[in-house]
Amino acid sequence: YRRGVETDLARALVAEVQSRTRMRILEAGADLVLEGTITNIEEILLSEGEDQAIRESTLLVTVEVLLRDGRTGEPIRPRERYSERESFVPGIGEGVRSARTEALRRLAADIVDGLGGG
Repeated sequence: YRRGVETDLARALVAEVQSRTRMRILEAGADLVLEGTITNIEEILLSEGEDQAIRESTLLVTVEVLLRDGRTGEPIRPRERYSERESFVPGIGEGVRSARTEALRRLAADIVDGLGGG
């Protein structure tokens, strides 16, 4: 698990909701509450060179989300799981940080699509 991933995902979700839906983000008193848990972050080696240097890798991020009624706390639908993977090639300057940013952006888009916002 990498520190700060949950904050980065929350920011990506806020950006997606604000840009693609008519929903508003509230601190309290919301009609809907979206809860999420990052269940897996895994870097998978895809290929390495003869010198054991990583040639290509992929980052897999999985999150479970639950949409609740903000007034009653009751789930509106069953818990859903979303996964995204993003490949990167360290040898050409790509890194795990940029792969993580892109995977989280796509996860946020997938989640908003699941809410009916896309």
